[in-house]
Amino acid sequence: MKIYMLAEHDELDEIAEALLAQIAEWQKEQAENIQLLSPSEESLDVGIMIETSKKFALKDPVNFLYQLAKENKAEFVVGVQADDGSRENICFFGYEEGRPDINEIGQYLGLKR
Repeated sequence: MKIYMLAEHDELDEIAEALLAQIAEWQKEQAENIQLLSPSEESLDVGIMIETSKKFALKDPVNFLYQLAKENKAEFVVGVQADDGSRENICFFGYEEGRPDINEIGQYLGLKR
């Protein structure tokens, strides 16, 4: 399953570069199943894509992104990307939404242990 976690902020264009740099630095030290998502001509995506079927794989990314959300007063949306590229937002966590619950996110996504 392809799971994305994208930053959301009223002034995302103003903080995107700094967020992207922090995520890119962290991503270098992660497993190969985590891909950096960066802005393009079509969208202002800033975040990551994880390919997994296990909710435990979400623990480190979610905890890292939650820290970024608190520091930048931002939110992150978690969702699923289909093979055709379409996306479905599932839940949010961050500055206003609060601390994420890995088990709850995994359950929403239908992931296994």
